[in-house]
Amino acid sequence: MEVLLGQEDTPDLLSQSAFTLLIDDYQHVRSVFSDALLARLLSTLPQGSRIIAVGRFSPSDVNLPALKLNEADLRFNEMEMTELQRALLVTASVQLGSLLMAGWPAGARIVCRHATTKAIPPESMRRRITADAGAYLDRHVPSELRPIVNALALIPERVLVTEHIDDLCKASPEALGRLSDLGLLESGEEGVRLKSPFRDIIHDRFADQEPERYRMGCQAIIGKLIGQHRWNEARDVFQRCPPAHALNVLELNGGWMLDVRYGPDLVGSFNADLSGNLSAFPRLELLHIVSLARAGFNDEAQAQFERICARDAIISHDPMRAAELAIIAVRLAIFADHGVDVELTDRLERQMKSDLSSDPALYAIAADVLCDAYYRTGHYQQSREAGLRGLVLSEHYSVPFAGAYVFALSAMSEYRLGNLPQAVDLVERMTVHVRNWFPLSSTLNDAAAIIMAVMRYEQGRFDEAEALLDRPLDVVLHKEGWAELCVAGFMTAANVALLQQGCEPALEIVARAEAAGARMGFQRLVKLARCRALFILVKANRKDEAGQLATGDSFPVTSDATGNDTWRDYVCVSEILALNSLRLADGQERESLADFGRYLGARGVVQNVPVYLRVSCLKLQALCAISRDACEEIATTLRMIYLHAEKRGYVGGLAEIGGLEQVLEACAKRTDLPSDVRPLADRLASRCKTLTSGHRNQPTALSPRQNQILSLLVDGLSNKEIARKLELAEGTVKSYRKTLYQKLDISRRSQAIERARALS
Repeated sequence: MEVLLGQEDTPDLLSQSAFTLLIDDYQHVRSVFSDALLARLLSTLPQGSRIIAVGRFSPSDVNLPALKLNEADLRFNEMEMTELQRALLVTASVQLGSLLMAGWPAGARIVCRHATTKAIPPESMRRRITADAGAYLDRHVPSELRPIVNALALIPERVLVTEHIDDLCKASPEALGRLSDLGLLESGEEGVRLKSPFRDIIHDRFADQEPERYRMGCQAIIGKLIGQHRWNEARDVFQRCPPAHALNVLELNGGWMLDVRYGPDLVGSFNADLSGNLSAFPRLELLHIVSLARAGFNDEAQAQFERICARDAIISHDPMRAAELAIIAVRLAIFADHGVDVELTDRLERQMKSDLSSDPALYAIAADVLCDAYYRTGHYQQSREAGLRGLVLSEHYSVPFAGAYVFALSAMSEYRLGNLPQAVDLVERMTVHVRNWFPLSSTLNDAAAIIMAVMRYEQGRFDEAEALLDRPLDVVLHKEGWAELCVAGFMTAANVALLQQGCEPALEIVARAEAAGARMGFQRLVKLARCRALFILVKANRKDEAGQLATGDSFPVTSDATGNDTWRDYVCVSEILALNSLRLADGQERESLADFGRYLGARGVVQNVPVYLRVSCLKLQALCAISRDACEEIATTLRMIYLHAEKRGYVGGLAEIGGLEQVLEACAKRTDLPSDVRPLADRLASRCKTLTSGHRNQPTALSPRQNQILSLLVDGLSNKEIARKLELAEGTVKSYRKTLYQKLDISRRSQAIERARALS
């Protein structure tokens, strides 16, 4: 700078255009001479140029020679240090205040002034210190910096202002420099943030003095933090909101839409009180209703929803509100485990086409909800189409929780439609999606594992399926309400147990499924469990018990198991499989063939390929048992079984049908069957043998989790201690332990220790 000013003429560089010169830490070199140099330099700069001197003083956008430094704010002097040390002995509360204000000389002076007055009670002293600090901020923080300071006060303490600075508080580096010179900021390797005392003081004053701006600021900060996957920080912002503002902030951030976009875990972590009158918060009203339905209070949720619809029909004609109500109506039907009425889905489809184009996020949610509704009613093609729309929109408009759900249901729809490779691909993409958005959500990871287990089982990879199902299925059902996935998980777990361990473990899984369904009001799971129990008893050749179950009060589980739309209803189909497996065991082949004819003749039945294959296998058994003249029909059935099992990869179902291997071997030797069919029967028989022989009477390897539990049991840990160590519920540990004992065929801890030593 001295060289520059020592020249006779201003350099060409300075004459080109206006610019700003920033001088940092100026307090270290400031003197009368340096002030004169700055004044002279400023007079030579092009018009519009600025010099900004930055240091530990109140900075000026200088118009030299009027530059002034507040020397008292540069550092502690000896007298202040002595006074501060003496003040620390007065009271613990003042000590806390002093430590919080460390590094801010003006703050320390405020504390010292009050600390030396011993007559003031600690709480009163804290209030006085806060008031004086607030007055200091009013005097020294320029008006143009106050919005930035207010925004910084909303940011959680754990969030450092770094690359997200523009998103979170719109603060320029220049503005942050000025705040740092006032002593308001502390810096670290990762960034800067407001010091604790200022953050708390400014936050409370902002909420009291500018409530509307405060609410809007909280909404913006929470939305941005959620968008950055910073769930804990978003929760911190919300939980610091005074009660008068909390519900407003939650409403502004979407209310019930938060539940769909980011999941019930995030919404629940806010601990918002939704028990009062929410009429001023229409989206929170709907959030409360969804929470009731998820908890199983379906009648109460439906009654409240009907009251809201009746009220809104009178006072509101907003098409977006009507669309929201249409979405909630479908969700309530899903939670209540009722058949989703076609009128509800049609209305939501109309709303999407006419009213939701202006709100892409709401459009994405509507598509996701329709995907779920169509899957539940057996419209797998429509479920897949809605899912494809939902996946694209959910990813683009940040609806990650519903996006995970749609990955799951789209995969299950592809699985039903006979597209196993596409289904596996979708599950793999779901796993990546969950890892990116919800790395700490065990239930979402469990959901992805459950669906992959279904696929691996269908591919005949039973060991992999068993390992993937080593998780508490009822927890996923309870926590997320993912009923369809848990149905698939429980039924697949029972099938694997039947093949790997035998009848009793499989029946126990089915009993757990029925109990979970009854406990949570999920009647379809109860019915499906009964159907699967009947099927397992028949396969285990326990016909007497199967007959008692089939003639009991719990059967038939549906009013019309052979109706026109039976093929769409998974419960009806499961009943057809269970009852007709018993009929075949009792020699009632003709009655079974009549049932199979009605089912397989239904238009669109091939939209459920896994079930179509199993029914076809039972039909083949019936045909071969009653007639040697049905060669053409037997051949057609064999070709269909081969297509779905060998060409499409659905081989798991072959292992479920008792006696199928022998029937196929007999077909391979029949000379009256077409020459192209006998080799197909032979290959299918070999496939059955491969699927079942590797698992007959062989001990099943323990899963990683079961090995972990066994090791901790050997170490002497109780269920409670294991639960704490593995971060599981104690009931979950008991469930794991029971399954482990069954697998090892033991009943006591001492036996577990002996078996562990043998296994090692």
